[in-house]
Amino acid sequence: MPTFHFAVALLLLGVPAVAHAVQPPQSAETSEHQTSLAECEKLLRDSNLPTDAEGLLQFFRKRTLAEVDRGKIETALKELGSPDFDVREKASEILSNAGLAAIPLLRQASRSDDYEVARRADRCLNTIAQDADPLRMGAAARVLAATRHPQTVPTLWAYCPMSSEDEPLVDGIVTALTEFTRAQGKADPLLLAGLQDPHPARRTLAVRVLGPFPAYREAIRQKFIDADVKVRFVAASTLLRAEDPTAVPVLLTLLTEGPSEYAFLAEDLLCQLLGDQPPPMTLSAADETTRRKCRTAWEQWWKDHSAGIDLGRINRAEALKGLTLIIEVDNNGGFNGSAGRIWECGPDGKQRWEITAVGGPVDVQVLPGGKLLIAEYYNNRVTERDRSGKVLWESPRLPNNPVSCQRLPNGNTLIGTMSEIIELTRDGKRVGNYPKPTSTLYQVVRARNGHTFYLSNNQVVELDVAGKEMRRVSVGHTSGWAGLELLPNGHFLISYYVAGNKIAEIDGTGKVVWEMHAPTASRTQKLRNGNILVAGGNHMYVAEYDRNKKEVWRVATVGRPFSVRRY
Repeated sequence: MPTFHFAVALLLLGVPAVAHAVQPPQSAETSEHQTSLAECEKLLRDSNLPTDAEGLLQFFRKRTLAEVDRGKIETALKELGSPDFDVREKASEILSNAGLAAIPLLRQASRSDDYEVARRADRCLNTIAQDADPLRMGAAARVLAATRHPQTVPTLWAYCPMSSEDEPLVDGIVTALTEFTRAQGKADPLLLAGLQDPHPARRTLAVRVLGPFPAYREAIRQKFIDADVKVRFVAASTLLRAEDPTAVPVLLTLLTEGPSEYAFLAEDLLCQLLGDQPPPMTLSAADETTRRKCRTAWEQWWKDHSAGIDLGRINRAEALKGLTLIIEVDNNGGFNGSAGRIWECGPDGKQRWEITAVGGPVDVQVLPGGKLLIAEYYNNRVTERDRSGKVLWESPRLPNNPVSCQRLPNGNTLIGTMSEIIELTRDGKRVGNYPKPTSTLYQVVRARNGHTFYLSNNQVVELDVAGKEMRRVSVGHTSGWAGLELLPNGHFLISYYVAGNKIAEIDGTGKVVWEMHAPTASRTQKLRNGNILVAGGNHMYVAEYDRNKKEVWRVATVGRPFSVRRY
């Protein structure tokens, strides 16, 4: 089983903590910081990489292209399909050695209808991905930053990739540069100049590093009118996490300006400010008319409520612990007859605890206090249990097998069965008005904006807060079992258990924007670092894959894993 350093991942790939000011280093570091740095150093030593400043500077410089010959890369891509084997081999060598600069073009080539081109492009991507592993590179960046070498910022700045698909790698470098800036007590001139860099990815990098520090807030606010939509969004979201109210009007403009992806991301942040209150209006399919109306409604909400909004809500999401819950529905008759089990593992894949004799669990939600909400497929009920398995609450017996469950902010429980959507109060009373699906229902999810989405045969259906159907999105053929996750950008992550043995990201129009083979994938989770966690159903595995479809972690299961959650 590949070793996956969760502790390092949480430190490298999370959002840097908001600083109250650019402070010089304190006389004594906290034990948490010492441990995190030690973990990074251990990861480098285990990978036979240097941990000293000069060695790390050289390490990054060898992986940095001063000038990228795009024409040479494009020629090599065309030659991947050459009838001459030697030409194909030479082209593969050129692309593998081109490093990060070739990744966006190789990703396009990997989707080519020419099998040989796609195969070789995938092989080149794997070679580059191994050399630019986000955890290893992030660890190297943090250890380099801790040396406080004067060439740290120029070296990491030159190395940092400029492709939006390399965000996990960028995250680690942002963390390192933020720590370096905090330790120095002031920003490197290169970072300040980066706010005006011609390339929007560089401006974004500078915003993310400098945003947490009050001394540079006014400079970040200048990016609210940047020509690039992503720069504007990152500037606004960064300052919103610093509890700066000037960020909210920028998010409101993004509801109508730029690609719908940023409208959905802006809406998601705005909804986090609402607490338990419903949004004034939602984007739904994000057509032009709806976007205009949505912006108008949110602007009126901000005008009416801005004085009383607690911006700190945006930072109170529970930190990930790096623990994985695996839900095994059954063992084809094992686990005390038709029951199943739920168990938890850490980064080493070893079982920490388990609950057995659960009636075919297929879905779970971690509740406050470590309690679990469980959809028990074979027992036709949903239960709330503690870690010993003791039942603290249960639904009335359901008319059909439950496939999903979700505790809502108002305390109600949303349940999807194979034939209907049910919302129950704490005392078991049915509330809400939901249409009855006309085909098998695989999963139901309540979005942050109050809308309900369900996956049935071949389509995702969106319902508004009153249960009225808003739209249907075709997601291709599903049968037997399928899974749905809502992504912050308005896309859907679909698991095709039997029909295709794959997972795919689908946009709001039904277009496939990314997919990979995954045998009997039943449920998935997209992690904060962009990786995908997959429950492998009948193939008895849980695995984690990066965006390049490379497996980075795997555990074998005893029974059939139908859901998995990292928390």
